[in-house]
Amino acid sequence: MFVEIEKMRDESRIWVFQADRMLSSSESLSLSTKAQAFTQSWSAHDIALKASAAVIHGLFLIVAVDEADTDASGCSIDSMTRFVREAGQEFNINFFDRKRVAIDVDSGIELKLFSEAGEIARKQEDLKVYDSLVSTLGELRSEWKKEFNKSWHARLA
Repeated sequence: MFVEIEKMRDESRIWVFQADRMLSSSESLSLSTKAQAFTQSWSAHDIALKASAAVIHGLFLIVAVDEADTDASGCSIDSMTRFVREAGQEFNINFFDRKRVAIDVDSGIELKLFSEAGEIARKQEDLKVYDSLVSTLGELRSEWKKEFNKSWHARLA
């Protein structure tokens, strides 16, 4: 059962899928619509999941599930992953490329290789990065964007 992401609890479990390129406005809208339709019918063992999906900043597909009543099962997570892969094929996007990091710049968001982001962070100590490993909506809302040098990203640069 689809619920607007803004109405989901902070404790809701999330998955952050970062695209390998920026999406156009029309692609973002289309992907968001398809993702919302997926979450509307998403279930675990024939029990509807209270879930949501949103495209944020034209780069991130966020899928959320409130597991207060029903946990997402292995099969339901597999179906979500399959949906994301199929959506990626449809839009010619790779949501599973982990070689790039999204950094916050004056003009918006840019994708950089880890090594490139590390070089920028050495010159700009307050460089912000989007942490794709946040696991709850509460973390997304409060800790998603953090300083590169204080995040796990710095170890890989």
